[in-house]
Amino acid sequence: FPAEYRNAFRGKKNVNLYVQSGLVVWQFAFDRTIMKGIKEHIKGRAWNPNIGIKGCWTCPLESLPEACALYEHMGRTPSTDVKKRAQEIEKAYGGASASDAIKIVFRFSLHQLSQTFSHELSFGSATLTFLYDADVVAALKMLPPSQRNYNPVSKAWTLDILAIPTALEHLETVGYSPNTEL
Repeated sequence: FPAEYRNAFRGKKNVNLYVQSGLVVWQFAFDRTIMKGIKEHIKGRAWNPNIGIKGCWTCPLESLPEACALYEHMGRTPSTDVKKRAQEIEKAYGGASASDAIKIVFRFSLHQLSQTFSHELSFGSATLTFLYDADVVAALKMLPPSQRNYNPVSKAWTLDILAIPTALEHLETVGYSPNTEL
């Protein structure tokens, strides 16, 4: 993390990092430097006005290891329970960042061809979900519009099943490599 965030919590009162209702919660008084650090380095972060007295910054559990690392860089030590949970998340993802994971759900139409995308015949589709990452979005947008669709409500991308090899090639250019089973 950049030096500008080092010890940003030093001398601050009522600072905390905890898990509540499936979210990682950042509790601190207004500070532009801390907010900038969270915005730049924590995927899936969002302002939640419903937590705490005036609201708090939150992020999904997948971002807990990165949240702990930034919290420590900013001069605080997470609780033992939070650190343990972060280690469990890292272990579940084989040491890789859970916040960088892309979940892919395949739907095959082997018995009957469907016309999911632009009136072209398709053998199925794949739905991709991930924490927002501009590079991943740019890689997916390299596919022709006839092979991709974004649903802003579910925040999911649906791709024609035949576009998956090309999508994986584009994702490789931004550092994503599929597991060998895929």
